[in-house]
Amino acid sequence: MKHLNILSTALNDFPSVDHSRALHRFHSYYQELLAWNQRINLISKKDENRIVTRHFLESLGFLKQIDFPSQARVLDLGSGAGLPGIPLAIVRPDLHITLVEAKKKKTEFLQEISRKLTLDTIRIINKRMEEIAGKMDTIDIVVCRSVASLAQLYKWTRPCLEPSQGKLITIKGEQYNKELSTLIKHRKSDTRIEYTVASFNPFPGLYSIRKCYLVVVIFKK
Repeated sequence: MKHLNILSTALNDFPSVDHSRALHRFHSYYQELLAWNQRINLISKKDENRIVTRHFLESLGFLKQIDFPSQARVLDLGSGAGLPGIPLAIVRPDLHITLVEAKKKKTEFLQEISRKLTLDTIRIINKRMEEIAGKMDTIDIVVCRSVASLAQLYKWTRPCLEPSQGKLITIKGEQYNKELSTLIKHRKSDTRIEYTVASFNPFPGLYSIRKCYLVVVIFKK
């Protein structure tokens, strides 16, 4: 199948991965996404024909462009259908990943797909981030895809990120500069913000993304 060929090629960029096992898991994930999407709105209907490119490859792009330390504690904020958290767990089983999703039906999907794929290092929380931010264990990295503005993400994630080392990593469009300006303006007075911005197009030979950026923010005291 074409989508499996594309995914198989992308996985070649991760030489330490058990290629056959990862491909099998992604295929099962693909099938479950399509089946569940007939009952609940996990992804846009127009994205059903581009699950691999629009969702799997973009999720793996986090690992392609950013170094995730071994055993890192990762939080996927607004996980939805498990993106990017589940692809990260498939390719990097050493990561300790928490999926935070407010909608109960989507959480049920996350629980079922995590069980079917035997992703034992995943934890799922059916809460809004603002309900749990100050009550969570410390997180090394927060990842998310177009969930909210940078200022709002800062408000939600700052209480749980590792002080001065934890990273917020998100995908943004061309308006990222405005969001960064707002974030810096509304940060707490005792917090210094460091950030990097890089063009996000991790698999150009397989799927080209235009005018998209990976923004990494570190909050320092």
